[in-house]
Amino acid sequence: LYPATVVDTGGAFVAPTPPVAVARNIVLNGNVTTASSLVGVHAHRFPNKFNAPDSVSPPFAYGFGAVRSLNYDGIFWADIETADNVFSWTHLDQWVNYHFDRGTKIVYTIYGTPVFHAALSSYPSPYGRNGFNSAPLDWSKLTRFVDLLVKRYNLGKNRKIWAIEWWNEPDLGWVDFQALDGSNVTYWIGSITGNTQPNKDQRRLDLATGQKTVYDAVKAVDYSCQVLIPGFVWFPADPVPITAETRIADYLNLTVLGGVTKNFADAFNFHFYRNTTDINYLD
Repeated sequence: LYPATVVDTGGAFVAPTPPVAVARNIVLNGNVTTASSLVGVHAHRFPNKFNAPDSVSPPFAYGFGAVRSLNYDGIFWADIETADNVFSWTHLDQWVNYHFDRGTKIVYTIYGTPVFHAALSSYPSPYGRNGFNSAPLDWSKLTRFVDLLVKRYNLGKNRKIWAIEWWNEPDLGWVDFQALDGSNVTYWIGSITGNTQPNKDQRRLDLATGQKTVYDAVKAVDYSCQVLIPGFVWFPADPVPITAETRIADYLNLTVLGGVTKNFADAFNFHFYRNTTDINYLD
């Protein structure tokens, strides 16, 4: 996670100057020690399970310095807020305290809108939970959740959550796959279905609205807590007809609620799905 440099370009995206190539020695077939701070994980059921029939994920055989909440069973927004303004923090308490007590940096990903708050409460999601990938109908519900979250873990001398990420892989929602082929691989559908350009534009604006909502709520409680943009995606066969770089630039420069999205984040995420043994891809 690298801090974002915000440059006022009048709303236009200006590509950064590529870094100068640096000569370096790469150790092949030798012993290499990697600092645990460079390694992060997320796991479904470590250190605990959520549902009784499930098995617990085994402990990791290597050190890691950061952990991300996404996909850990039982700590999605929809798992914590079980009815309007009714919250169950037990499982998240266990997860946060386990990792905090071991000195691990914690990234909490806000994902999974409760169905009773969802603008599209009947829309299917990859998690098999309707409305999970929808924007909330009322953004104040998100503000309330974030406010309670940060106050619970980051008030006082022990600030347990290092960063809060707004959503996961939302650019898959730039296209409504349900409308195209009946699949439900869309991780973000916002407040509107369909694939006309105005509909896709609204989904992007919905996402940016969530970014500002989260940023404002976090910073009102703990200004030191980092706020991240969602993890955008790059695939070898990208399912969206524009590049990930274009999608990120587009998102960062959206005008939303009197500001620009890039001003409502401290850092950005990128999911580089690349299966290769070619070491040159590290550049």
